[in-house]
Amino acid sequence: MKRFFAALLFALLVPVAPAAAGTYNFTADRDAWADAANHGSETRLYFDTSPLRRSVVGFTVSIPANEAVQSANLALYHSGDGTSTNGPRIHRVTGSWSESGVTAANFPAFDATALANPGTIPRSTVINHDVTSAVVGSGAVSFAVIPESSTGSFYRSREYTSNRPLLTVQTVVIDNDPPETSITSTPPTSTESTDASFSFQADEASTFQCSLDGGAFASCTSPKLYSGLSVGEHAFAVRATDTAGNPDASAPSPVRGRGGQRLRHSHRLPG
Repeated sequence: MKRFFAALLFALLVPVAPAAAGTYNFTADRDAWADAANHGSETRLYFDTSPLRRSVVGFTVSIPANEAVQSANLALYHSGDGTSTNGPRIHRVTGSWSESGVTAANFPAFDATALANPGTIPRSTVINHDVTSAVVGSGAVSFAVIPESSTGSFYRSREYTSNRPLLTVQTVVIDNDPPETSITSTPPTSTESTDASFSFQADEASTFQCSLDGGAFASCTSPKLYSGLSVGEHAFAVRATDTAGNPDASAPSPVRGRGGQRLRHSHRLPG
């Protein structure tokens, strides 16, 4: 006669509503265009190669600690005199600057690789720029507006009455919660069959690993069937890992019995 001992976990699950991902809009809290002088209080952000005019715009991002940036978009309103066929590049600023002090002489350093380069920019249009790689979470972030053409133009600044520079950040919830694994079906604890099937589940989308008789855990799906097992005691264990990579640290451990005893399934609540 063959005996099978399986660990069962009947978790007490309290439904918890996950924090919703958010969309957050941030208006610029400082901006300026610069040539030999500072123009931090004007309603325009100029860009031109001749004469050289560059602009810089900054934001302060604040998102919940349990959310991560999924995407970020910089919207700048083109108010120029006509369509520009070669609009300015957008770069992440790495140096320090101030709205009232930035000039051509102390224009802040910025990444060599552009975040966005929109090409043609129509007049009286919001120009969107994907700046996701520059926005890593809460904190200050700035963008340099670097001209590529001598037919200069301008965006609206934060001093304008409408269509000010806007940074829109979309987030996703950071999942740090492990899944709960439960065994839902087992063979009898005492049986003459040499086959055994186990069914199991988790309380969220997960992959599973199974182990028999203390062996290495290996990928498995439910139900897990073992065939041609030897006569004697056996122990089965299963653990889940959710799609965020969180393993179930409280997965049930195998219950082992003493030879000659008929054991019932063990019902354990997580401590």
